[in-house]
Amino acid sequence: MRGINQQKANENQQRYREIYAAYMTKEKTLKDLGTEHGITRQRIWQIITRCKLANGDYYEGMRIARQKWLELQSSEANENALREAFAKWLESTGVRLIKNNQSVAPHTGWENAKRIEPVEIGAGPSTEDSLAEDRDREYSAGGS
Repeated sequence: MRGINQQKANENQQRYREIYAAYMTKEKTLKDLGTEHGITRQRIWQIITRCKLANGDYYEGMRIARQKWLELQSSEANENALREAFAKWLESTGVRLIKNNQSVAPHTGWENAKRIEPVEIGAGPSTEDSLAEDRDREYSAGGS
């Protein structure tokens, strides 16, 4: 992995689980969590939405979301239809969308991604490389 090693990923995973648990038990608001962890409310919301997709596992939630994005990407005719289909899928999983964030791929950061062929999860290094690239991009962009 470039930019983040396994130890840092494990530390982040623990931190993300704590953030998710505190939010889900309604102990703290997005603002409280952001202040406590030194990150924005938007970043807290991204962590929570990815964790929601995989019962508290941020990286698995990211993998699930990316897999769905790629699946929809191969079947949707244009970018607007792709974004709309992804937003509907997220809502069907119980992930609420932030109103002004629906004009891009909600919470993914993939809105500028080029269309590529879907990759089967577990099909080899390409999937792991994609996850590593996501983690690298997130870490180098100042994410936690």
